Amino acid sequence: MRIYPYFKKYDNERVCVQVTSYVWIDIYPKCVSKGSSVGVLQKKLGILPSETVVFGDYLNDISMADYADYSFATANAHEKVKERFTGRVKSNSEYGVTEKIIEMLKG
Repeated sequence: MRIYPYFKKYDNERVCVQVTSYVWIDIYPKCVSKGSSVGVLQKKLGILPSETVVFGDYLNDISMADYADYSFATANAHEKVKERFTGRVKSNSEYGVTEKIIEMLKG
């Protein structure tokens, strides 16, 4: 995250510069996010938020919560993700997402 201050100056009305992991920075158009991508898929496939489940662990995942009735933060997720998402699963290293998907599919 030490490099982030050098890139933050490029964040503007057109471009988003965001820390997306402990060691990564994403740079992308403001109109694009993981959430907006979920929205596009929902529209194209005719899927409702009540039929959508999302999982996240870092800041770039937060926007997905606006498009899904079911959102799960991993145990190792950033605190802001945990605050915004509705549920929790085990950490990435404990296969929390996989376990939750299997659980939901079994009903």
